[in-house]
Amino acid sequence: MKVIGNKLRKLLAPAIALSLIAFPVSLNFVVAEETDQSALASGSEVEKVFIKDYWTKDSQAAKKINDYIGAVTDEASSDYIPVKDRIAVFDLDGTLMCETDPFCFEYMVFADYALSHSDDMSEEVLSVAHEIMEATGRKKPDGMSTRQAEAAAKAYKGMTMEELAEVVENFKSSEAWGFTGMTRGEAWYKPMLELFKELQDNDFKVYVVTATERNIVRQIVADTLDIPPAQVIGTEYGYTATNQGDAEDTDYTFTSEDKIVFDGNYYGENAKTSKVDAIVREIGQQPVLAFGNSSGDLAMAVYTISNNPYRSEAYMVLADDPVREYGEPDSAKEKKESYEKVGVDTISMKDDFLTIYGDGVMKNTMARYKLEQVVALSRHNLRAPLSSNGSVPQELTPHEWIRWTAKSSELTTKGGIQETNMGQYFRKWLDQEGLIPENSIPEEGEIRFNAREKQRCRATARYFASGMLPLADVKVEYPTATNGLEDFMKPNLKFYSEEYASDAEEQVRSMGGDAGFDGLTDELRDAIKLIMDTVDMEDSEAYKDGKYGDLLKDSSGYKMAEGQEPDITGAIKTASQVADALVLQYYEEPDLKKAAFGHELSESDWAEIANVLTKYEEIKFGAPLVSVNISNPLVRELESELKNEKRKFSFLCAHDCTVFTTLTALGVKPYTLPDSIETKTPIGVKVLFERWRDPEGEAWYRVNLVYRSTEQIRDSAVLSPENPPMRYNLSFEGVPTNEDGLISEADLFGMFDRTLAQYDELQEKYTKETWDAAA
Repeated sequence: MKVIGNKLRKLLAPAIALSLIAFPVSLNFVVAEETDQSALASGSEVEKVFIKDYWTKDSQAAKKINDYIGAVTDEASSDYIPVKDRIAVFDLDGTLMCETDPFCFEYMVFADYALSHSDDMSEEVLSVAHEIMEATGRKKPDGMSTRQAEAAAKAYKGMTMEELAEVVENFKSSEAWGFTGMTRGEAWYKPMLELFKELQDNDFKVYVVTATERNIVRQIVADTLDIPPAQVIGTEYGYTATNQGDAEDTDYTFTSEDKIVFDGNYYGENAKTSKVDAIVREIGQQPVLAFGNSSGDLAMAVYTISNNPYRSEAYMVLADDPVREYGEPDSAKEKKESYEKVGVDTISMKDDFLTIYGDGVMKNTMARYKLEQVVALSRHNLRAPLSSNGSVPQELTPHEWIRWTAKSSELTTKGGIQETNMGQYFRKWLDQEGLIPENSIPEEGEIRFNAREKQRCRATARYFASGMLPLADVKVEYPTATNGLEDFMKPNLKFYSEEYASDAEEQVRSMGGDAGFDGLTDELRDAIKLIMDTVDMEDSEAYKDGKYGDLLKDSSGYKMAEGQEPDITGAIKTASQVADALVLQYYEEPDLKKAAFGHELSESDWAEIANVLTKYEEIKFGAPLVSVNISNPLVRELESELKNEKRKFSFLCAHDCTVFTTLTALGVKPYTLPDSIETKTPIGVKVLFERWRDPEGEAWYRVNLVYRSTEQIRDSAVLSPENPPMRYNLSFEGVPTNEDGLISEADLFGMFDRTLAQYDELQEKYTKETWDAAA
């Protein structure tokens, strides 16, 4: 309805507020008896703790608030406040709930509604909505408060309060920007909710006094704050009756056929002294407690503690936690000093809040960045082992291996299903990040799928593509003897000389310390014994005959040949071949006892068996001379993909050694993957090179591993945004990162160039004599 006298009210508001501060008893609203204002404490000990569950043990703010509540509710205290005068006021955004998702709730619900109903919106309204979304993760544009409110009033024109409430309720269920594990409707500060409830339990009448539109706030707080609608005070949009037309309120009589709807008008923000005005007009009593977080709440705070007949306190919540929230410590420090100068206390998120949003909620540091490109280097998914007749695993056990759903070394049915599901997860993730819309068909050159010629690699790429791009006809490139494509992921030596082989072998031998290869083998002896016992190896005819030697005594070796893949000999190789089959059987077979041939193995036992595979990989490919040599063509290809301006997504599929040698050559820092028995390159793992753009236009890169946990593999868990795969961020020697763990574009390509230069130097060093002889 039309607001009469609004201009006059606005003109009088500052004068009313000043008179309240100067002469609080003279105005015609309820004021309690004068008490001794100089009394800051009752003189009696207050031992009861009111707020504690979500506050740090040493929180000074909590201690002071607890002392206050105890004193003013104790009838024997000189600070006692009668129940009828216990009035507390709270701001909403940034005081009770999240204000950084990325802006206050009101902004985001408006932008979401306007953009999802764009056909019904004016260009003016859409322009403001787009401005809000484009400013995501950045500073709020100047003048946005007024522009947003005016645009929102127009966007909601003609809606009933119930219809707007439904819009708000639906938006509450959406994911909170900048966080994981929390919806917008759950984005409440746990410590402040505890305080709110404790005040109510101690007979305080608590109001929410906010700059957000009143009806929106009523729905936001529904089911969270136990207060009636009348205790919500906020900014107001205009109302009208559906049949009122242009008639003034004073000239129109509401009928039974009418509904009250928003009329598209906005009557000023309820902030600063307007909040004091609203308190005077709607509550009619001076509060004794006030809580806010910004300059828009300072007038309310100062009013609360100025010339109050009762002991009164006011607090400002400081957004000073940059780890759990998007706080700015330097700005918060300045605000703290300015607040304390006028007698307003502060509450530090960093120092006073034991938790902010509760368990399971984490800050999403990538929220302010926009994803532009992903290059994925993948290991193939679950395959059948080499356990057919005559194979090492088949000969070294008297038992029958499970019946595999694929031929030896080929992708199994379970592997195909799990890779398809991984692709489906990526489809959701890439759509959520705005890179590739779900169910879209990318334009020519936007995607690339490449695999080695092995069936397990090609099949993995195809299954992933079908999950990620179900409507697209995706071509998977792979090299053959006739198509001329380079097998740039082949794990063979790219240059070789006898001197090189000798130096590389020495690097490998040094991994075992002074004992060399004996030391490497002895380090795994307990795990080898566990493998032997699990498959009952000593009962197999081949082991009894001595065909494979004595794995508990024999050592190991290392050999290299021109153009070939390096190889390990002896006990470690034999044990790893059996371990490979065992781990794959563990992934495929639901019955744990059956997977272990009737033995009962613990999770740590399986991890010990899988560690043989990890150590085998490290010994075989981990020497710097080896990894830089083998990975060179792939490193060049990866760099080329990352520099392809049109490419949005690349998928390159090969083996565990492919991922391992590439990361080792690039200088990855040591890591151990959690929740996986394979701690370096688990089955189906993908190393992602992601390019992100920050709000200032700078490009940043994240390198991480995405993989199924062991439990997700065994249980065939359906991956989704609600049940995502594991993600582990990697860092590299000599490569700095920003505060969000991202690598600058210059540093990322510097890392690639450094690795490629190392290859060129090694090749020249070790093949110079060969070149000279050829010349």
